[in-house]
Amino acid sequence: MKLAVSIVIVLATVSTAHADCPATAANCMLHEEGVVLLSQSKFAEAAAKFKASIAAGPTARSYLGYSQALEGDGRLALAYEAMLAAQQLSNDEVAKAGGDVEVTSRAERIKYKLAELKTKVGFAWLRLPDGVPAQRLVSVQRKDESDIPLPLTRLVPVAPHQELTASLNDGTRISFIADIAPGSTAAVVIPINGQRLNTTTQRQPPPPSGNTLPGPPGPPRPVGSVYAPPTPPEVPLPTMSFGMDIGFIAPGFNQFESGAGIYAYYEHKISNGLMLDIHVGYLYHPPITPTGVGMTFSSNEGLIVAGIRTQSHSALYGLVQAGALIYQQDISSPSDDETFSFTYPTFVVGGGLRSGGFHLEAAVVYSINVGSDVDLPVRFMGTVGIDFARH
Repeated sequence: MKLAVSIVIVLATVSTAHADCPATAANCMLHEEGVVLLSQSKFAEAAAKFKASIAAGPTARSYLGYSQALEGDGRLALAYEAMLAAQQLSNDEVAKAGGDVEVTSRAERIKYKLAELKTKVGFAWLRLPDGVPAQRLVSVQRKDESDIPLPLTRLVPVAPHQELTASLNDGTRISFIADIAPGSTAAVVIPINGQRLNTTTQRQPPPPSGNTLPGPPGPPRPVGSVYAPPTPPEVPLPTMSFGMDIGFIAPGFNQFESGAGIYAYYEHKISNGLMLDIHVGYLYHPPITPTGVGMTFSSNEGLIVAGIRTQSHSALYGLVQAGALIYQQDISSPSDDETFSFTYPTFVVGGGLRSGGFHLEAAVVYSINVGSDVDLPVRFMGTVGIDFARH
């Protein structure tokens, strides 16, 4: 289903292809032919057309189609690398487009697909056995693909149970498996047999960070030393989530009664590090009968607030919200019943702890009395919530 949706996205670009370049341009014509083949689920043929389009003139649009065709053909690792190229070209387009809607929407699609592909591939740090010089390795190739550029100097994307072939300087070809779980990173030693060198002079490159080239070689690594795995690729932060909280409100100053409630929320990214945060909820206070008063009080609250919360790779975040609180109180006595309702401007300030789709929040709730007979004190609210959807 996800791939079908992605194909529809690529098809949507056909209608604007002529606006991007002249109708006679070879890369445009080849791109449109690739889109037609992709819509017919002829993934291998579509990949060949998109690749030819890229050779005629690389564009973010053609790399996006090429990646989609490769994914459909089962070549996930190469699809991921093609999507990286699409993102780089797309970033250049966005910088020059001045807010063009098509360019911006394509950049968002590429960003989303790149994050999705990153969860389908693993990342291998290819290294040689201790004592085997780097000069023995000529190239490394994924099965049915071209050579991998600079295989020992970067993290190499691999599909689950990926078959690789190493070519050596004596003409030997060695096939081996990089069995890395999707979304994870691990070292893979190329099984080369050969004479060991003195380990006091032989050096292995340190694990690369991301897909960048490593720095100078580190100190010699003795045979059998413990390998510290490299830092895994950074997971992109979500851009949208919605879900539900359950929580309670506790007495603040002046000993106001406690209550429990349920809240729905919606969050959307508005800038790097900030999310728009909207909460709508209902809070119930159980009936109380103060001693010596002869009356029973029960109340309900409706809350709607909007604001911002911080977002980073840290689990901790802060939030500030403003909105309205609708307070209703029922008073029952042997002689009469009375209902009171009023709306208070309300502010919420607090923070939370988030782990994946779960979060805990604690906040201070302050409601301003602008003419009511009931003063709501400063109160403390705690919630626990779960995302129903996020991306």
